[in-house]
Amino acid sequence: MTNDLLEQRRAQSFPKLTAAQLARLERQGTRMQTRAGEILVDLGAPPRGVFVVAAGSVEALAPPSAAQAASGYELLYLLSPGDFTGEMSTLRGTPALVRVRVREAGSVLLIDAEQLRRIVQNDAELSELFMRAFILRRMSVIESGHSEVLLLGSDHSADTLRLREFLTRNARPYVNIDIEHDAERPGVARALSRAQRGRSVVICRGGELLKNPSNGDVAECLGLNAPPADDRVHDLLIIGAGPAGLAAAVYASSEGLDVRIVETFAPGGQAGTSSRIENYLGFPTGISGAALAGRALSQALKFGAQLSVAWHAVALHC
Repeated sequence: MTNDLLEQRRAQSFPKLTAAQLARLERQGTRMQTRAGEILVDLGAPPRGVFVVAAGSVEALAPPSAAQAASGYELLYLLSPGDFTGEMSTLRGTPALVRVRVREAGSVLLIDAEQLRRIVQNDAELSELFMRAFILRRMSVIESGHSEVLLLGSDHSADTLRLREFLTRNARPYVNIDIEHDAERPGVARALSRAQRGRSVVICRGGELLKNPSNGDVAECLGLNAPPADDRVHDLLIIGAGPAGLAAAVYASSEGLDVRIVETFAPGGQAGTSSRIENYLGFPTGISGAALAGRALSQALKFGAQLSVAWHAVALHC
């Protein structure tokens, strides 16, 4: 039974597009020729959309750990014709968590971010395929333990616990190092030598080191939020990404409004910390707060809502 579930989950994470589905996408994308070794999406780069493999093969590579930078990239999965790239950061407009590189020359179909959003909003069949795959892929990256982001700190430090919760609840993969027990791990001593002992340290992409950072510092360093446009005026601003805020975002964005949600910590609010919610509409067997928040956020992102975490509303001018 366990193997059946794993196989089913893999099939949903990497579904093969049918000829009819590929034909629909062909009308909305741009075909590109590829060469072996070409980087289609680099780690930390702004998302370009999704690439549908038409010929040749494409590999998704997990980043090396910040504590073991010399270990190089590791293959997460290999995509062949009929497969597509992307995960939740593609919809959210945040930096890529993996490197996408061409293994065998061929061709791909680029579906840019705006075209992708139209597809997941208007094509029910493709929407189900893309959304389920994006969600499961993010879960898979988190479970793999691969990340270029390193958190060093003590289990007895309030700041370390705060940062762990912030990264975990925002579904950002990271490698946790307990400096009291793991200081001898390769690369950890070197990282500790760059920081004062007793402090919580976050090492971001590219080796940038933050000492006892605020949640806002971490969000900015890791690009957890899509860059805001200074001249953009939203139709609706929602303060707080608890269940009510996320529900408002889904309803408003699905009606075509331009929505931004501002949240100080993480989607789900206090409900997001609950191990089991039994009295929420639509879940008769119960659901965890984290799962509820994740599903609601995915639904809001599907309709184009934007979430900004570690942001604070200081005043309202009506």
